[in-house]
Amino acid sequence: MSRLIVAFVLVLVVIGCVQAAPPAATQPSGTITTGMPLRAALEAVKAVGGRATEMDLAPPESKHGGFMTLKCFELADRRIVCLVADSQAVVEISVCDKPDAPKADRDWKKVDTLVLRMQPTSQPAATPPTPPNGIDYTTLLAQIKGAASMQQLAVMQKFAGQKDAPAALPDLLKLLKQNSPQLDNNASLAVAFILMGHPDADCPLDELLETVQRHRWTSQQKAAQALAMALKPGNWKGREEEICRALIPLLTSQRSRVFQAALACLRKVSGQTMGPDADAWKAYFEKTFPGKDLDLSKAVYEWMVVVNLVPDRKGYILEGEAVADGKALDEKLRALAAEAKAKGLALEAAVQVPNDMMNRIAQTNDFRPVQEAMAIVSRVTGSCTVSPEADVFRKPYRSVPATQPAAELKVRP
Repeated sequence: MSRLIVAFVLVLVVIGCVQAAPPAATQPSGTITTGMPLRAALEAVKAVGGRATEMDLAPPESKHGGFMTLKCFELADRRIVCLVADSQAVVEISVCDKPDAPKADRDWKKVDTLVLRMQPTSQPAATPPTPPNGIDYTTLLAQIKGAASMQQLAVMQKFAGQKDAPAALPDLLKLLKQNSPQLDNNASLAVAFILMGHPDADCPLDELLETVQRHRWTSQQKAAQALAMALKPGNWKGREEEICRALIPLLTSQRSRVFQAALACLRKVSGQTMGPDADAWKAYFEKTFPGKDLDLSKAVYEWMVVVNLVPDRKGYILEGEAVADGKALDEKLRALAAEAKAKGLALEAAVQVPNDMMNRIAQTNDFRPVQEAMAIVSRVTGSCTVSPEADVFRKPYRSVPATQPAAELKVRP
C-alpha cells in the first residue's frame, strides 16, 4: 500500500497548520508589542483571523543556544506579520504590505507595537475541530495512533498547553520505543509540542537518539526537532560524541526538514556555527574525538526528486526539466527509480506546490489539484510527499560507497 505524507506548513521545528475562526466585523481587536509573551501575541493574531503561513525567512540564532522562534501569519487584509521570540517573549515584530512581491522588494517594516483589526470576510475560512477542554492521555494516545489530520494537531497542541503535560513524556517515549517505526512521526511530534510549550521540562534523550538513526526521513525529522528542544547542558554533557555520531549522518539528507533539525542539535551541543555540510562536520568530529572515525557511507538511503506543477497548463516540472504530461512523468520516474535501485537507493519524490495551495490542502483535505501527480508518484515509488514550495530539497550527498558511484547520480543544476 502506498504511503502519503503531507508536509503541513508551520515554521521552525514543528509541522502543522492551524486556521483560526473567521472574524465577523471591522473593528480594533488587540495590540501586540515587543516584550509581551509569545503565547499572548499568537492568541491576539489568531483572534483576528490570522492564518499560519511560511515565508522564506530563517530564524535568527539565540544567545541562549539554538535558534529563536519565528512565527509568520497572513492577516485578513493580506499583510504578513512575522514575530520573532526568544525565551517565549516577542523581541521583534515585522510587517510586510506586499507579500506577493519578489523577496528583494517586500519592504519589511519593523515596529514595536502593532494594532490588529478584524476584517469582514465573504467566505468563512475552514476551522479545525475544537478539542474538548482538558485532554487526557487516553484521548491524546488515540490521536497519536490515528491518521494525520487537523483534529490530531489540535489535540496534540491543546494537550501540550496543559500544565501537567510534561508528566506524559516518559509514557510517550516508551510508546515511541515500543511502536517503532509506526508511531515515530506522531509520538515524536507530540513530544515536540510538549517541549515547545514547556521549555524547562526534562526529557530523556535515549529514545529520540535511537529514532533519529532510523532510515526513515519522517522519523529523523520529527525526532531531531524534538531533540533540539530536549537537549540541555545537564543531559548532554559527557555524551557529545554519542550525540554527534547519531546526528551528523542526517546532514547527508536532501530534505531541509531533516538536515536543518539535525543542524540545530549539533550547533547546540558543539557550540559550532558551521552550516549543514556533512563532510565538514565529519572532519570536526574526527578532530574533536581523536581516534574516532565517522563512516557516512551508509547514511544515504534515498534519492529525492521534486515534481512541480505547471500553473495554468498541462504538464509538470521534474528536477527542473519540463515534462509534457502524466504519461511522460511516469516514464521518467520509472527510469530514475531503476537508476536509484542499481545504486542501492530508494527513489522518493515530493510533489511541491505553492504555499497558499498547501494551506488550502491542509485546511480542506482536498487533494484534487495534485491528484494526478500524487497517483503517478505513489505508483512508481510507493509513497508521495506533498510539500510547500518553502521546503528546500538540495542535491544528493556525493560521498557514497564505490558500489553507489555518486558521479553517476543525476542532480539538480
